[in-house]
Amino acid sequence: MYDLHATINHTGTLHQGHYVANVRVDRKWYHCNDAHVFDAGEGDGEKAVLEAAVGEAYMLFYIRRDVQK
Repeated sequence: MYDLHATINHTGTLHQGHYVANVRVDRKWYHCNDAHVFDAGEGDGEKAVLEAAVGEAYMLFYIRRDVQK
């Protein structure tokens, strides 16, 4: 099992565009756009981040959960 912890999204064309990042710290998501960082919220914040990433996700960062046997 893996948990999503960050995304990098790209909008624009191959030759020009804009990158933004979404990062989860503890249970909260933050949207980073240039010098601005916005609180994306808890819980549904992840849903909003994932919906925004559809079609624009450039990289996804996951952390593997510890599996107890």
